[in-house]
Amino acid sequence: TFFLKGIEFGKEMNYTENINVDDGVAELVLHNMLQDTYRVTATYNGDDTHFPADSQGDYLLIVYQRDSNITITVNDTLQGQDVIAYITTNATFGNVSVTFNEVTEILNLSADGKATWNLTREFGELAAGSYTIDGYYVENEYYKNSVAKDTFEVIEYVVKVEVNETEFNQSATIRVTISPALAQGATPTVTLDGTTPLALTPVAPGVFETTTEKLTVIGEHTIDVNYPGNSSSTPAFPERNVTKAFNVTKG
Repeated sequence: TFFLKGIEFGKEMNYTENINVDDGVAELVLHNMLQDTYRVTATYNGDDTHFPADSQGDYLLIVYQRDSNITITVNDTLQGQDVIAYITTNATFGNVSVTFNEVTEILNLSADGKATWNLTREFGELAAGSYTIDGYYVENEYYKNSVAKDTFEVIEYVVKVEVNETEFNQSATIRVTISPALAQGATPTVTLDGTTPLALTPVAPGVFETTTEKLTVIGEHTIDVNYPGNSSSTPAFPERNVTKAFNVTKG
């Protein structure tokens, strides 16, 4: 018979288990022990061929808190998309405290030691810029505390189209700018008034220009720009379509 008793920290734990002896060995397996010092008493009760033991084994078992570790990750995200914090720990339960923009949220961990916090739902759409977020695993009887920090970017993704106002029988100059640099990949395609394709020429990183033929129709015209995005970058930049109107006036 094994008898287990917590003797420190005022915890009430009294546990007794009868275990069969196999080849002279009896094994007691204990799960999810709290931090404490325990007294373990082992007594042999005898069997059909052996008398009970005249003495008993008496031992101290010290259970320490485990070290915890926590990581917090927020991926760089395009403005307008959900910004989500991912928290991972080596703990199988407990709470984490996460602080962002001077607001602290207490999150319960899942059975695999994870939690998430959708910052966009909490704070609304975040402005473009750099941010810092802090995570703290809350100490308990099983695990010590630990801290983590992450920095991330909310990125403004812009496909900008500029067209100069043009007089009759003059050419229009069109400039297309892709920013930030991470978004720059393929060359945009440009169409005048929905029918006439125009070839762009790169003039700087992420900047393209083209010039129309001389325009002889007075009034409003449109430039349609399709940018296929850049799926190979992190974050990925999706396709964008932009229409820009401009006027041809009398000379």
